[in-house]
Amino acid sequence: MKYSIGLLSLAIVSATAPPVEAQQIRSVQFSYPQILSSRAVGNTQYITLNTGAYQPLSYLEILPMSNVVELTKGNILVTDRYERVINTDVSQIGGGIRINFERPIPPRTTLRIAMDDVYTAPRTNARVYKYRVYGRHIGFNQNITYGIASINTY
Repeated sequence: MKYSIGLLSLAIVSATAPPVEAQQIRSVQFSYPQILSSRAVGNTQYITLNTGAYQPLSYLEILPMSNVVELTKGNILVTDRYERVINTDVSQIGGGIRINFERPIPPRTTLRIAMDDVYTAPRTNARVYKYRVYGRHIGFNQNITYGIASINTY
């Protein structure tokens, strides 16, 4: 009889306990750097990303995945989720750019990168532009991959 009561109490405890999986999902949200969205509005291409829970971010690199597009350093604007402009120094690296931040960006910060008037090679009918996005966080000795931003234009 004691054996069956033990099983019944175990079933009641497990039925009333909150699911562990749901708690884990909430706690890992934005724990790693990731691209949240990418889109085009008019001649401006946007990449929105979160810096994750790592150390502060010192710079980002955005590299086109094809040779039909080239990013230029003069038309890049970085803002936070409150639309405050982040002070940056943008430099060319090959066909891509490196965005150096004046002050390191704290963990779990959402950034929006606006790339205005992106150069495309003449006579290309490209409608989808893909960029590899990397970040260098303080204390890390290599870039961390944020992902691939795919931007559809019409």
